[in-house]
Amino acid sequence: MNNYKFDTMKRGVIVLLTLLMFTGIRLTAQNQNLEKLNAFKIGFFTKKLNLTSQEAEKFWPVYNEYQKQKDMIQQDKRS
Repeated sequence: MNNYKFDTMKRGVIVLLTLLMFTGIRLTAQNQNLEKLNAFKIGFFTKKLNLTSQEAEKFWPVYNEYQKQKDMIQQDKRS
């Protein structure tokens, strides 16, 4: 009986560790995709708005702050 409990617990730990590993891999992939999307967005808007490098240096911090506040509002609405 004790051996059965140990085997069951051992399997549970293995399954849990496997799930955690795949979750970590998935989150890493999502972060990489988000970074690629942000880089694309910066390039796209910079080109479409015909921003010079000086204008882009001023524009993106303002835009990023706007986006951060917008995300916080959306998060509050979901709660």
